[in-house]
Amino acid sequence: MRVQVEFGGGLEIVSGIKQDSVDVGDGVTNVGGLITWLVANRLSHCVNQLILNNSLRPGIIVVINDDYEWGLYGKEACPLSDGDSVAFITTLHGG
Repeated sequence: MRVQVEFGGGLEIVSGIKQDSVDVGDGVTNVGGLITWLVANRLSHCVNQLILNNSLRPGIIVVINDDYEWGLYGKEACPLSDGDSVAFITTLHGG
């Protein structure tokens, strides 16, 4: 499965990724699986800034397909499909 990931609100600086298309394989079916895959394969250098107690840190929201926030669909259990876009945005970037 291929997913477009985006990081914003300052997370692009922490992660070193603004946008990327990633092939996560067939085993990733939801946002929790995507986060686990990203931490293991792309974000190991900044895991402490993104993850707290095995979950995303407070203040980081996840938006699927520029349409809905993951909390409406079960957070980590929020299902993903091939071609989905997943944006990670921090609400704590100042302004």
